[in-house]
Amino acid sequence: MKIAFLAKKGGAGKTTSSLLVAEALRQAGNHVALQDFDKQGSSSKSIRYSGSQVEIAIPKNQYTYIVFDTPPNLEHAASLVAVKQADVIIVVTGQTVVDLWEVSEAVSFAEKTNPKAFVRVLVNRVKAGTILARSVEESVSHLKIKALKTQIPDRQTFAHFVGGGGWNVLDRSAQALAGKLALEIVSLPQSASLEQRSEQQGKTKKAGS
Repeated sequence: MKIAFLAKKGGAGKTTSSLLVAEALRQAGNHVALQDFDKQGSSSKSIRYSGSQVEIAIPKNQYTYIVFDTPPNLEHAASLVAVKQADVIIVVTGQTVVDLWEVSEAVSFAEKTNPKAFVRVLVNRVKAGTILARSVEESVSHLKIKALKTQIPDRQTFAHFVGGGGWNVLDRSAQALAGKLALEIVSLPQSASLEQRSEQQGKTKKAGS
């Protein structure tokens, strides 16, 4: 499975998200590689400095999961390549209303570029208990975009993780969250299939009544 993390602009948390999911999948015993399309190379540097067993993707090699960290630019050629190849596309955003407004463009780009992929929104740096946190679900519903149930909280431990600290700098709750996020993402194809069956059954019952 190929998973692409996408954002219209920098600072959304795309690199953090891609590394968390790649590392969580690796910790679960999978053969995982990361392909860093961003010219800054932050994901690749983090993996090397931390001594992670997540591999840097080598062309033509076979992996259970490949995670794509894309440039913060929808018009970049590398973003286009990653999105076209991906089975699942995760659009990363902050929790402010302005951030969420820009998500629609990235979601539209992903869906038009690769209609077969499963596209979801991941809300990052969520500050629990704030008005913004409470308004996220309302904003997502209003914009009619599909968001992951799992969200990444605003915690310094994730910055230490990306900065080369690796998996072991995360406490148990952070590791558990990363695992939950990874599981939700890789389960999307099966979950979507179940949703489609449920919807189809509902339509059939209505037609028969």
